[in-house]
Amino acid sequence: MIRKATADDINETAEIYKELHEHHIQIRPDFYRSPDMDFYRSQLAEQLDYVFVIEDGGVIQGYAILYIDGRDDCIHIARKRCYVDQFAVKKEFRRQGVGSKLMQFIREYALENDCTVIELGVWYENYEAVDFYGKNGFVPRTLNLELKLKKE
Repeated sequence: MIRKATADDINETAEIYKELHEHHIQIRPDFYRSPDMDFYRSQLAEQLDYVFVIEDGGVIQGYAILYIDGRDDCIHIARKRCYVDQFAVKKEFRRQGVGSKLMQFIREYALENDCTVIELGVWYENYEAVDFYGKNGFVPRTLNLELKLKKE
């Protein structure tokens, strides 16, 4: 079942958020550091209206944070987007269809909200995630590049 998260879900969802962030730390230790658990809980509490969880048997298997916004100005075509701020499946439930179910929910949610596009960001080095999103129809739209400079 996929549903909006409640305050009762924060602790369990924060554990998944921490797992996701620790994966990002492994990918980019030059960019991220590890906060304490209060950080994860407070971030989820602040965004609770936008958090959706996927659960089975009372166990939260993953979550997504979704924002709907739009753009309409003199140089852009009017559009409404669903932005996936976070998407995570607990490690023990990966490769079991949980992520695909959550992604299907996001598609339906975006359509119900008259969105014309779903957008998200992913680290290039997060190869499993890049592959998953590609299999779900996502394609690159822009490419952010960096040149790391060494301090001497």
